[in-house]
Amino acid sequence: MNYSFPSRFLKKLDIYQQIRWGQGISKYKDSWKYESRFLQVAYESPHQHLDGLVVVNDCKSWMSIDGSCGNYQLILGNLYFRGYLEAYQNGNKKFLTRDNNDMLILDAAFDEKYRFRPSYSGLLVGEIISEVNNKNCFVKYLNRYKYSLIIDDSWLIIIGGILMTFTPDLIDKFRLITISSFKIDYIFITLLLFLFWPLFTYIFRSFILNLEKNH
Repeated sequence: MNYSFPSRFLKKLDIYQQIRWGQGISKYKDSWKYESRFLQVAYESPHQHLDGLVVVNDCKSWMSIDGSCGNYQLILGNLYFRGYLEAYQNGNKKFLTRDNNDMLILDAAFDEKYRFRPSYSGLLVGEIISEVNNKNCFVKYLNRYKYSLIIDDSWLIIIGGILMTFTPDLIDKFRLITISSFKIDYIFITLLLFLFWPLFTYIFRSFILNLEKNH
C-alpha cells in the first residue's frame, strides 16, 4: 500500500517513535538488530528487489552483522508476520503475504524452498533506519533530531494544552513571575522550550540506551 503526504510523513514519524529506543517494532532487541539490518539493506540501492526475488542466502547476507545472521529463519518469520516481507513458495503461483491470510500455507520455518521480496511497508521502515543510521554523522544526528523535534514538541503541546485547560491560574502565575522577574519575553521562553526539550529527551534516551548496552 502506497502512502501519500501527509499520511506517509505521519507514518514515518510513527515508525521512528517505535525504533528510537533501539528495540524497534519488536520488543526483543537481539532479533531487532538483525531485522533492522535486513530492512536497511533492502531499502538501500541497489537492493530494492520489488521486481525480483531474493533467495535465502541473499537474505542471510543482508541481515548479517559481523558475520552473524542470528536465527535467520526466525528473523524472516518476524519480518513476514509484520508485513515487511512477501514470500514465494516454489510450486505456488502467487506471493504469500500476511495481509492475504496466507499463513496457513507456510511451512513451520522458511528455508531454501522460499524466495522473498521486501514489501512497501518494509521498505518504508528501512528508509527511516537508513536515515537515522546514515554514515555521515552530521546527517545521522540531524535526521534523528528532526524526528525527535516533531514528536517531542507534539507531546509538549499536548501537555501544555492539558495544563492550560485544567490549571489556567497556574499558567498565568508562571507567566507573570517569569516575565516580571527575569524580563524575558514569554515567546522567547516558549522557543527555548521547543528547541531544548527535544534535545534534553534525546540526550536522556542516549544515556539510557548506553546504560543498557553496558549491562
